[in-house]
Amino acid sequence: LHDALPIYPLDGHRHLVRLKLAAALMALDCRYDAVTHGDWERAGAVMAVSDATRHSIQELHRSEADRQNVSRGKADGIRAAVAEDTKHDRDVSRVAANIVNKLKANDGSMPRGQMRNKFAGRDKKYFDEAEQFLIESDRIKKSDSENAGPKGHVLVLIGQV
Repeated sequence: LHDALPIYPLDGHRHLVRLKLAAALMALDCRYDAVTHGDWERAGAVMAVSDATRHSIQELHRSEADRQNVSRGKADGIRAAVAEDTKHDRDVSRVAANIVNKLKANDGSMPRGQMRNKFAGRDKKYFDEAEQFLIESDRIKKSDSENAGPKGHVLVLIGQV
């Protein structure tokens, strides 16, 4: 029967511990001659409770470790999202500053399509958002003009050239 049970590191001296426990139970019964079958069985019952307690504590530790891992994973996800948002905001700000600089270098106005074409591919994805930010913060405006072409408009720097 013992061979069918899993072997745990703490169970290496299981029989010796059970024998010592049976001897202690014998002494508590004021007998000092021999460990009886009853002592051995009671020691087994005590060890079963001890094993159950140990296993429940180990499971509690595993559950707590799992909970901490989930918590760390969520924190890592939040941290990654904040880092991504911060990078995105920085990229939009950089593109907005470049729009302003290009307008200043071009006497304060430029057709939108021509302006957008001056940006590298990696920055074009931020162009619309940067343009909208500059319009909402009253730093540039859109203006219809013959120079803009049939579908476009001109970006005009407000107040500074």
